[in-house]
Amino acid sequence: MAQVRIKSQKLPVKEKDIERWLALHLDLIEPGLRFICTQAHMNIEVPRGYYRQFARVDILAEDYEGLPVLIEVKAHGIRSPWVIKQLERYMNLWPTICRGIIVGTDIAPELLKEASSKNPPIKFFCIGIGGVPIG
Repeated sequence: MAQVRIKSQKLPVKEKDIERWLALHLDLIEPGLRFICTQAHMNIEVPRGYYRQFARVDILAEDYEGLPVLIEVKAHGIRSPWVIKQLERYMNLWPTICRGIIVGTDIAPELLKEASSKNPPIKFFCIGIGGVPIG
């Protein structure tokens, strides 16, 4: 699991701030990642009770082989398997084969095993803001 510390004077940091910073520094997550866009809307509707919502990926990137990489950003620690299920749903809805990465301040150890068992495996990337957890 990769880790990086971001220096910042401004706390608390919002998810959008992390997205903007990561969009400029995708090489810290994985060498060769190329930024495509933030808040990428999928053309597929996701049923949710009586309502329908469009799925939206926080960051869409492309790896060195041209494979889409869906990046889900959380401005807090990741403690619930819901985040894995959310990204897995996006990956299943994506029209082509893709990969997934979850970014957050820390990840519960039991979720690492669950994410790595997915096909393809979901990766995690940990960040800290000025050495202070932002969760």
